[in-house]
Amino acid sequence: MRLKFLAISDAHLGESTSMLSYEQGRRHLADVIRGHLGDGGKVEAERLILLGDIPERSHATPEEMLSSTHGFMEAMAETIEFEKAVYLPGNHDHVLWTSYCKGLHGKDATHCITGPQGDEVVRRGVREDHDSSAEELLSIIFEHPSGPVWRGIEEKGVDISFANPVYAERFRGRTYIFAHGTHFRKEATSPRWARKIADFLIPDGALGDFNIESDGDVREDRNLEELEQTVAPFMDALLPAYEKNPASNLDKLGYAMAVLSGRFGLKRQSPDESRLFAWEELPGVPDDRLPNLASGGEVRDRPLKLCMKYFFPHVLEYLESYDVPTDEITFVYGDTHDGGWGALPLEPGGEMRVYNCGGWVTYDVEDHPTCYVFAVGEDGTEYLLDVSFKEVDLNGNLLLRATSDSAESQRARVGNMLRDIRRLVGL
Repeated sequence: MRLKFLAISDAHLGESTSMLSYEQGRRHLADVIRGHLGDGGKVEAERLILLGDIPERSHATPEEMLSSTHGFMEAMAETIEFEKAVYLPGNHDHVLWTSYCKGLHGKDATHCITGPQGDEVVRRGVREDHDSSAEELLSIIFEHPSGPVWRGIEEKGVDISFANPVYAERFRGRTYIFAHGTHFRKEATSPRWARKIADFLIPDGALGDFNIESDGDVREDRNLEELEQTVAPFMDALLPAYEKNPASNLDKLGYAMAVLSGRFGLKRQSPDESRLFAWEELPGVPDDRLPNLASGGEVRDRPLKLCMKYFFPHVLEYLESYDVPTDEITFVYGDTHDGGWGALPLEPGGEMRVYNCGGWVTYDVEDHPTCYVFAVGEDGTEYLLDVSFKEVDLNGNLLLRATSDSAESQRARVGNMLRDIRRLVGL
């Protein structure tokens, strides 16, 4: 099968709770992609979309992040023959995007956005960032200057673009819009609430040197540029680079945010096997395997509600300013790790299809990650590939068990702080 798009999000490479931080997990993913999308062989895809939180820049050491990210990209390059790679930043790798912005606009830059097609930093295997602004991202994700992934990019003449906060492309009468989801996180849409949490925690040093730099409020932003200006410095403060706030402090912060966003308590049983579902099949798939985020014109998923309220109106206005049609839309995002699909009506007519790619991080052994790969075939058929890790072995132990044991260890270190937060916010 030849694909137009293949998208993956929230790999969190380097974090011990991520399935894809381990060679066995990456090898399993590669086998599943080849088996379901490549008829057992290499998959051809025009666009490989890296949909944010790919390298874990906040909760993993630089060494862990680099090793896992390079291993993941090498596995993808061996599995997928792609003509163009598109990277969008998430919240856990947002500091890398800010570094890129500073390279473009000077050391005082706090944010930047691109056009719908992103910034083309590599064209036909040749770097186009003459100011070297893309150096860090190219080295971390694409193994520049001498790794095997980069050598393949040069030899095959691959293009690479960076896009933020969306990447959009028209295909077979639909506009495909990709975004990570950072701009409609609960923390981002309630920055004053999040500052209250931070103020509560800072006096006892629970989060170390934690400083919210943004005074904005997304509810007051009038366009995508203003939204980015509000959210970008806020995320950089919330999830700084590992070196600035390492180890246990980051574990506390990460799990505090997971609890406050309602992540815990969601249980997904391990699917017996990986399955590829076409759009037309999704209404018949049980919610406990592929959650229905929007049905009958009503949004059922809270993050998606925040998206439609605070993010998507700005996106539509932004796309229209670039003369990108918005009559028929497919919107693909990540961030929440909950995964799912849905359909919403568009005014004055038309349909918006929605997909969440989930994530590859384990929270406990009874909660199998919603690890989905989104794909669009050359004929326009849309797919979600649900990857099961139920029987994947890690040195004589189940990979699911190993990653959940790591998650349990991290939760134990959070303990008292989470109980205090729960009391504060009434959870």
